[in-house]
Amino acid sequence: MRVAAFVFLATLAACRTPGPEVLVSLDDGQQLVGRLATKTIALQTQMGLLEFDTAVAGELGLVEGANAKASGDMIRLWLKNGSEFVGKWQRPSVQVAVTLGEEPRDIDVPIAKLQRLQFRGDAIDSGRDVFRVVTKAGDDFFVDLTRTRLAFASDLGKFSPFLHEIASLERMGDDAAKWRVRLTTGTVLLGTLDQQKLDLRLAVGPERLELPLDAVAQMDKQQLDVQHAWSEGRADMPRVQSAQGFYSNAPQKEAKERAASKWRK
Repeated sequence: MRVAAFVFLATLAACRTPGPEVLVSLDDGQQLVGRLATKTIALQTQMGLLEFDTAVAGELGLVEGANAKASGDMIRLWLKNGSEFVGKWQRPSVQVAVTLGEEPRDIDVPIAKLQRLQFRGDAIDSGRDVFRVVTKAGDDFFVDLTRTRLAFASDLGKFSPFLHEIASLERMGDDAAKWRVRLTTGTVLLGTLDQQKLDLRLAVGPERLELPLDAVAQMDKQQLDVQHAWSEGRADMPRVQSAQGFYSNAPQKEAKERAASKWRK
């Protein structure tokens, strides 16, 4: 995964009112159920500062490995609609308010011990047809189909279809700018993306972001069947969607893997 070229900073903004309910799992098996002292997660990325309302946040977890050190301090934020954002969380701890002995208590959880932090709530249905963007840094998110355009230039002229008008995209060779565009009408065009940064409107999360074209690993319109993935998934896939009512990415992760396997064919 190419993450060295990007510097990410994840911060949690302090909030006086009680934050969201969370289930925090540590690398030694301990678990805490309580409330975060924040309602906002901010990520500083190559796309700029992105702020996420914890109402749409699903979970924070490690990119790989059993703890933050093994993951190279990289974490993955899942939104409840299945979008993923990867970054480096540089805060030394996260404060969780719990009740012990019928009294409130604030516990500072070292990020180095954090394995998974799940927010209360179920997954958000992202819809069957999604426009999915994967970056070289490992972000994997959904873009609003009706509010985002892609601008192309070809020998036939310039065109800027909305994403809902695009049936599929196919990169032509190694050039990140050249694509074969098939529209839902049946029209097929060969064009070069006429922009150095993609102006994207997200389906869930920040209102918009600008993504450098050379940061794109893949993008396409896909059919994401979360319900099928949940009912027909691998035998080892957890059958309980969430523990104590907390979000689990299992069905969305499985659906993405199934879609990606068709994508690569």
